[in-house]
Amino acid sequence: MIEKGMSFATNGKKKATMKFTSHSYRPELESSEYCDETFHTLYQNFISMLRWICELGRVDMLHETFLLSQYIELSLLSSMFMTL
Repeated sequence: MIEKGMSFATNGKKKATMKFTSHSYRPELESSEYCDETFHTLYQNFISMLRWICELGRVDMLHETFLLSQYIELSLLSSMFMTL
């Protein structure tokens, strides 16, 4: 069974596919709604968890976490769903 976001390379090993790329994300063109208080707190918690993951050694996620954490004060619903 292939998990969501995973695909098999030609040698049989799992290869991760990127859901988030900095080339496809354009915050200035974003038209989604802002998060309410509950989702805003959840978004802040997700960003905190991602920062800890980066501190513990996952430096491959550092750039994406930085891009998402730029909008931690005024977060959009689409940004929150990107953290999932």
